[in-house]
Formats: sequence, C-alpha cells, structure tokens
Amino acid sequence: MVHKAYWGNSFTELIGAPMRAIQAYVSTTRRGERLATLAIPIRLLLVYGVVVRFGINRADFGNPVLLSAVRISVLFFFVYVLLLGYMRLYYAEIFFSDRSKWLQIILDTLVFSVLLFLTQNAKSDLSFMYLIPLAIAADHLDFFPNVLALILVSAAFTSTTYVITSVFVPYPELLFLKVWAPRLSAFGSFTVGYWVLWRLSPARSLDRTRDHLLRAFRELVSEPYLVGEDYRLLWVSPRLQSRHGESLSGQTCFDYFTGRLTSCSGCPLESLFEVALRHKASITINARDVSGEEYQAECTVSPISNTTGARAAVIITDVTARKQLDRELEAYAVRVDDLADAQVSGLVKQIQQINDQLTGFLEAAMLSTVVDQQDEEALDAILAQFAQQVGSSAVILRAYGKNEAGQPGLVLRAAYGLSERRRSAVAFLPLSANSLVVKCFKSGRSQACLDVQDRSQLGIYFGDLARQDGQYSMASFPLTMHGEPVGTCTFYRTKVLPFTPDQMASGQAMASLLAVTLDNLQQYRRQEQRAQERQAWLDILHELSISLGGYEPLESIMRRGLELAKRRLQAETAAVFLWEGGKLRRKAVAGLPDNWFPEESYDSGEGLTGRAIVPAVGQSYGQAIFCNSVGESSDVLQPYVEKYRDTLPSGELKHLIAVPLNDREGSFGVLRVINRLKGGKLSNNGFAQPDVDLFGIMATQVAMAIENARLFEAEKERRELAERLTRASVAVSSSLQLDLVLEQVLDQLGAVVPYDSASVQILRSDGFHIVACRGFDDPERVKRLVFPLDPIFPNTRVFHRKDAHIIDEVRCEYPHFADPRWGGTHIRSWLGVPMRYHGDTIGMIALDSRTPAFYHRDHASIARVFATQAAIALTNAKLFGEVGWQALRSRLMFEVARRLSSLIDIQSLADIVVQSALSVVEAGEGSVLHYLDL
Repeated sequence: MVHKAYWGNSFTELIGAPMRAIQAYVSTTRRGERLATLAIPIRLLLVYGVVVRFGINRADFGNPVLLSAVRISVLFFFVYVLLLGYMRLYYAEIFFSDRSKWLQIILDTLVFSVLLFLTQNAKSDLSFMYLIPLAIAADHLDFFPNVLALILVSAAFTSTTYVITSVFVPYPELLFLKVWAPRLSAFGSFTVGYWVLWRLSPARSLDRTRDHLLRAFRELVSEPYLVGEDYRLLWVSPRLQSRHGESLSGQTCFDYFTGRLTSCSGCPLESLFEVALRHKASITINARDVSGEEYQAECTVSPISNTTGARAAVIITDVTARKQLDRELEAYAVRVDDLADAQVSGLVKQIQQINDQLTGFLEAAMLSTVVDQQDEEALDAILAQFAQQVGSSAVILRAYGKNEAGQPGLVLRAAYGLSERRRSAVAFLPLSANSLVVKCFKSGRSQACLDVQDRSQLGIYFGDLARQDGQYSMASFPLTMHGEPVGTCTFYRTKVLPFTPDQMASGQAMASLLAVTLDNLQQYRRQEQRAQERQAWLDILHELSISLGGYEPLESIMRRGLELAKRRLQAETAAVFLWEGGKLRRKAVAGLPDNWFPEESYDSGEGLTGRAIVPAVGQSYGQAIFCNSVGESSDVLQPYVEKYRDTLPSGELKHLIAVPLNDREGSFGVLRVINRLKGGKLSNNGFAQPDVDLFGIMATQVAMAIENARLFEAEKERRELAERLTRASVAVSSSLQLDLVLEQVLDQLGAVVPYDSASVQILRSDGFHIVACRGFDDPERVKRLVFPLDPIFPNTRVFHRKDAHIIDEVRCEYPHFADPRWGGTHIRSWLGVPMRYHGDTIGMIALDSRTPAFYHRDHASIARVFATQAAIALTNAKLFGEVGWQALRSRLMFEVARRLSSLIDIQSLADIVVQSALSVVEAGEGSVLHYLDL
C-alpha cells in the first residue's frame, strides 16, 4: 500500500506540474509573453510541415548526403522545440529574459535557413518561417535591436536564396528578383508595422511600466508588496512570503504583518486613498513573522493610480538591526571624539612610516618582477631597496648549492654593501658550519643576533670579517619554496640595534619575494637551457640531413655520420658496427686509424656494445647503453679495454654510449662513442642523459642514411649483376672455344662475387676434373687434380645435394685443405655451386676465400646463375666437338674412297689408308698389315 500511495502521489505531482504552469501562464503572463509561448506550438506545426514537405525518405532525395542532412536538421529542430517548451514550463524567468529571446532569434534564423536550403527551391513558402524571429524581436526589444534582427534575417534569407540558385536549380535574374525582393520587403514591413503598432498601444505602454516597476522592485534591498483601497493585499514578494507565510485571498496588510484586527495607528494609506496624495509617506510598525518573532519594520508607501482605481505600493524594511546599529554608532562616535585629539598626531606619524615602508617594499617587488634574467647584478639593486626598508648597511643573498668539490652548502648569489674582499670570502658557507645562517636555513625560521662582534655569541661563522667591516646586529631569514628551504637572506647593521617585530615581518616578506625571484630565475635558466638544447638538436639534424643526404657509398655515409657524432658529443672516438655473419662487426671508426684492430666484433649481448642490440622484454628493437665507468663494469671485454687504453691518446676507456641502429625489421647495428672530452682532456662528469637522447636522434638519422645507402648499393649490384650476366651470355653464345668461355665466366663472376681463387670442374667417371682456374700459385698442376666422389671432399656433397653449399671454415670439416698436394692451403671459406643441364649435374664451380665465414646466401644465388651459364658453355663445346668429329670422319672417308678408286698399286693404297687413320685418331705412327696365305 505504501508503494502504491507513493507512486500515486508521484503521478499526481507529475500531472499537476504542467497544469499549474498553464494556470500561471493564463493568469500572469503578458501579451508578449503569450506570443513567445505561442511560438512553441507554431514551431511544432512547422516541424510537421517540414516532415510532410520532405517526406524524409530516400524517394525524395537522389543524394544520400542531402537525405542525411534533412534528417539531422529536422531532429535537431524537434529537440530544440522540446527544450523551449521545457524551459517555458519550469524556468519561465529564463525563458522570457532578453538573452533567451536573442538566442531564440539566432537559432531560429539558422535552422530556418538550413531547412529552406534543403528544399532546393528558392520560391518555397518556407521562407515565411523567418516571421517568427521577427515577431519575437518586435514584441520584446527596442528599435535598434529590431533593426539588427531585421538585418540578420535579411542577410540569412538572401544568402540562402543565393546558395540555392548557385548549387541546385539556377533561376533567371528577373525571377530571382521577383522572389527575393517582395519577400524581403514583406519582412521589413512586418517588423516596422508590428513594432510601431504595439509600441503605441496602451497595453504595451502598461507592460513597459510594469516591467520597469518589477525591475525596480527586484533591485531593492527591501521587499515590496501591493495594497488596494480596502487594505487588502494584491501582491507580496516571494521573500516576504517566505518570512510571513503565503498570503490568503482577501487578507489585509495589518493582519498579515502584525496580526491586528484594525489598521495600524498613523497608517498613511487612509489619507492616501481619501485625499489621493501624490507623495510618499512612511510609518514604523512592530511586525511579527511566521515564527512569532517580532521585529521593527519601516513601511514606505507610494500611490499608484490606474483606470480601475487607486492602489498603493508599499516597501517594508526590517530596521531592527539598523536601530541597534544607530545606537551603537552614537556611543562609538562619542568615544571617537574623546580619543581623536590625543591620537591623531601619533596615528599620522605611524601611518606615514608604514606608508614609506610599503612604498619601498612595492618598489623592490616591482623591480624583482622585471629583473633582467641574464644579468643577476639586478639582484643587488633589489637588495639595496630591501636594506633601506629595514635600516641595514649590508645584505647577503645565499642559495642552496654545491662547491666544486661537491660539498653541499649555501652559495652567494647577490650582495649589497660588501667589499670585493668579503664577497670572495663569504662566497660559500658549508652546511656543516656552526652558523646562525645555517641554522636559519635548516630550521626554516628567522634568526637574529644583537652583536656579531661579541665573541661569546654562538653561531657566528664569519665573525672576524664582520669586525673588520664594522658590522654588529644581524638578522637572517629563510627562503622557502613549496615548503622546502632554498636559501637565506641576511641583513647587517653597523651599530648595535635590534630589529623590531615589524622589521622582522618585513624581512620575512622580502625573503619570500626573493625566493620567488630566484625560482623564476632558475625556471628561466632551465627553459633557456632546454631551448638551447632543442636548437642544438635542430642544428644537428639539419647538419645530418645535409651531410648524409644524397646517394653516396655506404663507407662514406658511415664516416660522415661518425665524424659529426664525435664532434657534436665531444667524444674521443666513434664507431659503427653492423650485424653480419652472426656478429656485430666494426665497419667504420673516427678518431682512430682505420686499420687498427679490424677484427673487433661482438656477439649479441656480449660486452656493453653487444648489449645495445639486444631487444628489451616485449620490444622489437635494442636499447641505448649508457655508462660513465666502463673500466669498472663487469660486462666489458677486458682484452678489448686494454687495447683501447693502449691506443687512445687519453689512455683511458671511461665513458661510453651505444645506441642501436634500427630499420623496419629490427636492430641491424650499433652506433657508439667513447670518452667525453672537455678542453681536449677527459671530462670528469662524462656523458649525461641529454647526450644519450641527442645521440639516439643522431643514430636514427644515421640508420636511415645507412639503409638508403644499402638500398642504393643493392640496386647498383643488381644492375652490375645484370650486366655481368649479359656479358657472360654473350660470351657463351659468341664463342665455342671452351677455355675462352670459361675464363670469361670466371672474370664476370669475380666482379660480383669476390673470391681469392676459383675453379670450374667437369664431372667425369672418376670424379671432378678442374678445366679452368684462377688465383692458384701453380694453375697447371691444379688443372691435373681430380676429386673423386668421396665424402672427404665437399664436391661430393654438392653433387648429392644438387644445390649450393657454403662452408665457413673448411679446415674444420675437411682437413685435406691444409695438405699442399691439393693446392688449397690458403682457403678458409668455400662456396660450391653445381653446373646442371636438363636436370643432370655435369660439373661445378668452386669459389675460395682467405676470410672465414665470407660467403652467404646472396653469393650462392649469384654464383648459381653463372654456373648455369658455364653449364651451357660446356654443353655447347661438347656438342660442337661431336658434330666436328662426325664431319671430319665423313670428309676423310670420302677422300679415302675417292683416292682408292683410282689406285691399283697396293703399296700406295696402304699409305693412303694409314695417313687417313692417323689424322682421324690424332696418332703419330701407324701401319697396315696384309695377310698372305702362303
């Protein structure tokens, strides 16, 4: 039941709220307010008309963009009208305000312009929608706001019409004038006529008077109410109702305010209505509020006459507090008069002193706000101003810092009234000193001493200097920022004179101002330093872009990048390492000879340099390594450290930054600098984090330049490879001499795949026979070598795999390479590729290098192409030999038959047969045996 009653009451309140709002609207709103309210349903009807006009479906619009615009505009307009209705019901005062009217005028004009544009028709009757904002302006605003509203509506209508004729259907100029000019004239006529009509009407005049009175009542501190001739209340202000309760219908004013049954004694209302006075009159009454508490109130009555009868406007003011205040002021005035004569002279003197102090303090404060941040001597001028305010001969400003040895203390920042000798003597005050200044800094409280020359006084650190300069009294104040001490400000006097409480307070205020000034200076310097660092970074990036731009060889790119990094970071040496053959190998160095320690290399994660290429957990790229104590690190390779110490001019390996070189796939190298120099000597501080950040940016630029150079060289190698293959193909097709063709193939192959020695081998029944070679000490002996199909030779593996085979260190797998009989003692790495023709292996090409792990897959791919060309050359030579042999045999047989047919002598016939046989078999001697049957 409780829930049902609750929901029933809620439903009743929900239904009753709009009913009460409608009742208040009918009984209290004016004509103009009713028009603004009536505009809300007119807008709703307009929304319905727009929906009917457009249809809001795809059949009316071929362009889906226009369809979406129509839907959004109609939805926005509908929500806008609902909000207006809600404001009218629940926030009527805001709804009827001038700002609300102007907001409605502007929004209506914009929305109507959008809807008119979406009709795509300049002659649409929707243009008369603009009359709504014009009517609101004419009914509520003065002449000049009406002119402004008319200009706004006219400009919106003109712009919308022009855009329609430009975007959609163009109209003839005459038709445009027929549509635009009459409607614009109608707008102006409506505005002027409507405004003049209602401005001259008596109802409008009465509304203006009522508005003026209501505004006047709202501005009063006292509360008004209206009374008729029979003393009955016509209207009571809300605040009076909250104090005395809601007035009843027909209730009299004396009953409402005092609870009397008859009018108040001396009430001016009776004579006011009878004689129709035209002046104000007042009366003081004892009123009683709703709680029964009495208070004195003053009622001021003013007559108001209209056509229906006389009324009175009464302003009631609670004067209880004012009466009490009047009595207190009278008593206070008597006391002031008695004390004035005795205190005036003293007060004037004190005020003058305070004024002088404040003037000096303000001058110093103004000076501290405009101090030149690059000239700290201006701090001395500020201290001079402060010294004058507290009557001091010298002032010392100290800030927390460290000396060159790293000892913490208070560093002299500025001073006033000190000699140069004393400035240098008090330049640094250690925090371990027994000093009142140090105690002031640590405790955060001011400290004072009456006589610093008194040797019995404790905490006087520079007492001897004070005696030499004739200084006695001193006071020290802490400088604090964000609750932390940052320095001290100490005042000295040349006589024994204590600091007064006012002077101590002024000194602390000055110290606070100095703390802000020092903080501003520090922030300025930090910002200036950051700006300089950013400018340096920009300069370096600009220089890098110029130095590393263009298409240059990889070695030149790396050398330029290293020289720039070495110079900008003031490093002793710089180097770049690239990942090749499973190691980081040094490719270029700056600051050391190029041929020094060429075998320097690192495995992944080996040493500080190798750690730079190892990705962090969850990352794809390496991370920067930063160390200023390399010699003490356990990650370094000590043999490498000793080599660098023996070679570097500084004789030390102390500072190091190593950053990865990255591309899209990951880290492919490391850029490294060693030893920060300062003035040509090893720096004590080493590298800092800004150096690491700057070096990282440089590494990014160098990595991009290396990648571009690699791409350029790869493209260049592809072009050279294509040219070499073309030359090899031409050589194979233009000559049938096997030795010459194989020599050209080896020449072209050596230009794209470097080798120290190479050989072309033909497969025969007993193994691989070398038919062409390069780079051997005794080529003729090598050509007589035969490699059987035995697993002890790598040739056998090439034959069985029918693919290229790479060996990084041949002596480990095939010991016969160390045997001089096989002519390969110089070989460390080996590459073998088969020569295949129609799926059969007919031989192979072997490439040898003195460098371990020299060959890789790209070399094998290129060599495989040349092996194909060599296979074609061998096949062509073999075919040519077979064809030549057949032709030679046929020619000899023909010649023998021809000569035998003409001979009768047996001896001559035998001679011809022997000679022909010798030429065919390439023999030196021969004979013919004749069988005789004896």
